[in-house]
Amino acid sequence: MIRPKLDGLAGAMEYRFTEVPTSDHRGNSYNMFLWSLILLDFHLLAQASKVMILDVDVLFFKPPTLIADWIGDTNDARALYSVEAFRPLGRSGGVTDYGSKPRETLNSGLLCFPRDLIDLQKIDNWILDNPDLMYTSPVFEQLCYSHIVRGDPRSVKLPGHLYSFNYTDSNCISTHFGVKRGFFDNLPRVAPLLMEGETA
Repeated sequence: MIRPKLDGLAGAMEYRFTEVPTSDHRGNSYNMFLWSLILLDFHLLAQASKVMILDVDVLFFKPPTLIADWIGDTNDARALYSVEAFRPLGRSGGVTDYGSKPRETLNSGLLCFPRDLIDLQKIDNWILDNPDLMYTSPVFEQLCYSHIVRGDPRSVKLPGHLYSFNYTDSNCISTHFGVKRGFFDNLPRVAPLLMEGETA
């Protein structure tokens, strides 16, 4: 189903159908280009006018009203994207240290966009312009989404203090459950919220 849709788009075709075994930070081998499905298939196979990408390890503590309103409003043509503000710096004594990124980056783990915002030719051009990055970056699809989404005037960053991927206080609406700065430090605050959810 996908091949005919990418006909004539050499960069997108290479990214979608090439297997590049590598290792993640836990030493497990996986196909790094698997993330091309997030960049291409969601858009190509969707029937709806809007697409929401939501990683399975995004945890919501409160109703995401802003996103729900976006879903329900057929006239809202914005893209809503979450950002990542921290990066791992290294391990010291078996503990990973984190620091601020030089600049925030889009995180495709929570991303909402109208289907017509995604332009396959723009994606293909960007892939062809960044062949080395495609083979070296484990977050290549996020970098491409950042180029496409953040470059569109309809795009709006989700409020970082509410839709942070680093749960920090009781106002936070969501967090990314992966190993992110502050998440495990905040487990004492997160645990009661999770326990409430189990009994609700």
